[in-house]
Amino acid sequence: MSWNFGESDLDILELLRVSGSCTVSDLAREFRVTDTAVRQRLARLLADGAVERESLRRGRGRPRHVYKLTRKGMLQVGSNFTDLAVALWHGIQRIENPTVKEQVLRSVARELARLYQGQISGGTTGDRMRSLIRVLEARRIPFEMRVGGMAAANGPGGARGAMLSVPDSSEDVDLLTAVAVPGGKAHQASRAEPEGLPMLVARACPYPELADGDRGVCRVEAAYLSELLGTEMQLTECRLDGGECCRFEATNA
Repeated sequence: MSWNFGESDLDILELLRVSGSCTVSDLAREFRVTDTAVRQRLARLLADGAVERESLRRGRGRPRHVYKLTRKGMLQVGSNFTDLAVALWHGIQRIENPTVKEQVLRSVARELARLYQGQISGGTTGDRMRSLIRVLEARRIPFEMRVGGMAAANGPGGARGAMLSVPDSSEDVDLLTAVAVPGGKAHQASRAEPEGLPMLVARACPYPELADGDRGVCRVEAAYLSELLGTEMQLTECRLDGGECCRFEATNA
């Protein structure tokens, strides 16, 4: 089996998934690179929470460090989760009793909210939205926050149509305080926000294989966002109706 050692970290994650655990030397030998190159990549993955390091001591010598995937790392590599989700969703749609079906959908929404609850913080709906966006961004689920119909100054999506470019993470710039401007250059912005209730905008559907023509997924999404953010979120624009995005608006701040 051959592996690449490109810019993506997925090659390391995939090897750890297959091997279970590896040392720096194991990875360097497999990818035919230096130990230093491997350590640099592992440092990023450790900081991101995708891998963890375990010390194994044998005898009186120095401990041997091995690296393993965390749950977060496991979710980033190859799996058949999508196939299972599609099959389960189709099974839910075949439930004939509307009361039972609604109970199942609400249960799914609660479970989705439970996955993120410990990672969401903030005293206001807007603060919690920003926190959620950060979490979803790590899962490659593109959401942005808008207030009064415009992208919030500290939302990661910036102005509509603009692409967000951020400095290297080593410069310690908070992604949620960067504003995208035409041309892709990011700059620091004031935390002042326009007046109005905040809303979440999905810039791409998180469930493309499930949501195509099936509004039940949208109801689950609104329900789990409501529970997670502590305020009722209403779907006010949807791609299934021909909208350019899916927009979830807060009913109160």
